[in-house]
Amino acid sequence: MNKLSSHFEFYLSIVVLLAMWGCGYFFIEKSYDFWANGVEKEAHIVSLDYVSLSARGGDSYYYNLEINRKKMIKDFPYKLAKNSNYSVLHLEVTNEVMIGNSDSNIFDIFAYHLGSKFTAITVILFLLFLPYLCYRSYLSAFVKKKNAW
Repeated sequence: MNKLSSHFEFYLSIVVLLAMWGCGYFFIEKSYDFWANGVEKEAHIVSLDYVSLSARGGDSYYYNLEINRKKMIKDFPYKLAKNSNYSVLHLEVTNEVMIGNSDSNIFDIFAYHLGSKFTAITVILFLLFLPYLCYRSYLSAFVKKKNAW
């Protein structure tokens, strides 16, 4: 039974590793797109359209924006002041908007997507820790050592 549990832990750690790396790749790719191809523009916040609240945090605030006389509704992870102007990075191809400017580095953009710098650092550390977790799970499941942990 213990061996079956060890095999399960190993395969579960591989699945978690692949899923987390996939999510990390998505956020890093988006951050790179904004960093490399984002055009700095001035956005005027017209009004708050609605709020999508989450019990676990991660609330989204949907605002009516005006960028170059074009109106659009975009979501942001935090509150913005109405009737204010913000520098934003705009991806013309996908029509995505993110608060930032041409001087924003890729880590700041990555932290924006996740909500804070603390969360971004935590995610990076977790992604770096996962291969070690898989290695230790492999030792526990397949190597005949007592107490691989």
